[in-house]
Amino acid sequence: EQNADAVVGIPLLKDGRRTAWSAELARTNGAQITTVPRLKRVQKSPTAVALLSTKQPGAPSLTWIPPYLRNNESLPDELTNITQLYSHPRGDRSGAAMMDALTSHAYAYYYGIPFVGICGFLGVSDNRVVRPVPQTHQDVIEMWGLKDVLRCNVCPQNETETFVDARKAGLRGFNTGLFTEEWRQAIQSQRNESLGKTVLTSQATTASHPLQVAIHIRRGDISPCTNGNRYLSNQFFLDLLEQTVLAGAGANVTIFSEEESFESLDVFKEKYTVAIGGDLRDVWTAMDQSDMLVMSPSTFSLIPALLSPRIKRVVYAPFEWQALKEWKVANQTLLEQAKSYVKRMKKEGCDGKKPKKLYTSKTES
Repeated sequence: EQNADAVVGIPLLKDGRRTAWSAELARTNGAQITTVPRLKRVQKSPTAVALLSTKQPGAPSLTWIPPYLRNNESLPDELTNITQLYSHPRGDRSGAAMMDALTSHAYAYYYGIPFVGICGFLGVSDNRVVRPVPQTHQDVIEMWGLKDVLRCNVCPQNETETFVDARKAGLRGFNTGLFTEEWRQAIQSQRNESLGKTVLTSQATTASHPLQVAIHIRRGDISPCTNGNRYLSNQFFLDLLEQTVLAGAGANVTIFSEEESFESLDVFKEKYTVAIGGDLRDVWTAMDQSDMLVMSPSTFSLIPALLSPRIKRVVYAPFEWQALKEWKVANQTLLEQAKSYVKRMKKEGCDGKKPKKLYTSKTES
């Protein structure tokens, strides 16, 4: 098989020499034997030893074929001779930091390269200042049951371990296509193992257990004055609740938002539970345990939409990250109306890039 144009099993390389797992070995491990065409840059894939020496979910099996090979794709140039991937930490909002780590892991998984963790340290790397992973970010990773998958403050120890900014590569095009069903199942399996299966067990909707709906309304740092493309008005969510969420079904609705807002959130309090602020781990836990999630254009609600096996239905409002095929995109008419609301609010309620007034959850300020 050394000189064959096609090999049986997975073509792997070490030190530039093309090798392949034998059909006998693959059959011994219960694999279905298939012919994999020799790809243009298949020699740049990691060695079997690298794959099997990691706890990367779904990968440590001699029968596992990286998705890019199954899709007859070539390895990207930036992954030439790469055997391990690390990502940089972020110091801003936990949602963005968690999204970076997940994207890095999914990117590594897709190309069959072990993702070691988030390299946080005090110093300069690749002409950028790198800092330790903030403790708050480590806490939320543990809350999601992923501390053994998204390891923090681990860095290359020698020249054989290559540092690659997987975040930069993985975020290209805000590609939710990296979050394949296989990857999500593998991650959810790790969560079950870490947190306990009973924590993540779904419950049927019954009279004693009505539909649990979590709605994320992003406020705080966004407003029509500066973030009009990501701001969704109160009226959008009210209409969405009536037309989509509550149509013909009883439900317990909890709205999660932030204390400071361009519009008062009191309009929701007559009919729905409104949870303002609080520990973000508690908010994510509540979203994780809901049956239905209504997203804002925000990675904060994107994360539970990706990670929770319990959420049966996701209503998605378009933003940079694309919707997964099984999610329901918010009604187009409502979205067009929302744009009109934002234009009007910007004209009437903004002084340049500053809101003329802001509301808290209780009083106007």
